[in-house]
Amino acid sequence: MMTNCSICNSELKANDTRKCEYCGAPLCNKCVDSGKLLINDEIGLWMCPTCVKKSLDWEDH
Repeated sequence: MMTNCSICNSELKANDTRKCEYCGAPLCNKCVDSGKLLINDEIGLWMCPTCVKKSLDWEDH
């Protein structure tokens, strides 16, 4: 069963193996290569944009 990239929703290929290290969402290499997977320096995890937004909200509270 194929899944889709959590950022651009394109179908994942066999060599698309990266995941958000926080939520585990699958990511395609195109999104990873274009810099959409971001490092959270505080916890040292590579995070998808959704998790990055959530982590920014944590800091506001």
